[in-house]
Amino acid sequence: MSKEDILFERDLLFATDDSNEIGVVKVKLYGAEKLSKITAVIEAKSEHNPLQYVESVLHSLDVEIFKRININIIDNIDVIFNNSGKVLRVTFESKDSFIPYQLEEVELPDFEV
Repeated sequence: MSKEDILFERDLLFATDDSNEIGVVKVKLYGAEKLSKITAVIEAKSEHNPLQYVESVLHSLDVEIFKRININIIDNIDVIFNNSGKVLRVTFESKDSFIPYQLEEVELPDFEV
């Protein structure tokens, strides 16, 4: 992946178990030209492991980025967590809700192919 392939990049806050502590992730969006969907790569920026708060991160991603531009995250976004060498893709099991979902270990897509 190269920096030139990134369509959009920003930090995103998400709720944790402690209301006095907020988690932070870096979100990088890559275009759908090479893959069938827009890809959102999520990486931790705070001490909070986003894999422990997947639902919270997905909710923030949906509300703060995709609902604003009328994009359905479940149908149109390939969500990938890149966390400490572990790369996991989110597979939604319902068309109506983030829950339930599966996390599947994958290789990070090569956006320069």
